[in-house]
Amino acid sequence: ALAVSPADANIVLAGSAGGGVWRSTDGGVTYAPVSDDQIDLSVGAIAFAPSDPAIVYAAMGEEYVSSGVLKSTDAGQTWVRINDSSLPAPGLANDVEVDPRNPNRVYLAQYAGIADDGVLRASGFFLSTDGGRTWSRRLAGLPRDVAVDPGNPDVLYLAMSRVDEGNDRSTGVWKSTDAGQ
Repeated sequence: ALAVSPADANIVLAGSAGGGVWRSTDGGVTYAPVSDDQIDLSVGAIAFAPSDPAIVYAAMGEEYVSSGVLKSTDAGQTWVRINDSSLPAPGLANDVEVDPRNPNRVYLAQYAGIADDGVLRASGFFLSTDGGRTWSRRLAGLPRDVAVDPGNPDVLYLAMSRVDEGNDRSTGVWKSTDAGQ
């Protein structure tokens, strides 16, 4: 996972399947680990909040199952786990995006999670309106990617490998015109 600060192109954050979040302040020439104090180090996605680049989210769980979302309020220097039990854990995160108007509105594509019986199962597309503390699943299935339309942030696109609700279980690109509701 890679993210570049919209306020300072020299600040680059990188995350890996087992190495945690690394931060560069020289445009990617050198990096230092910044999340080694966290319980898991598997990073699926990283996103800066466009309206407040000091806020950054790291969705944990890429190749390995992890336990949620980390948040930084100092442009990636320090991290804390923020999600409560409303986000299924452990899980595999594919993407995290932030509403460009509101740093507390966060979108998460969590591909899979471990069910109570210990089996890896589909998870879904999640929305947080309180900066990542609580989450609500808006579409069940296997999401791969989420994108926010830069010209109209109420429009989201979601790439789904499978949808697990309703009569239409098709794959493909899904569109929301109400900011993920």
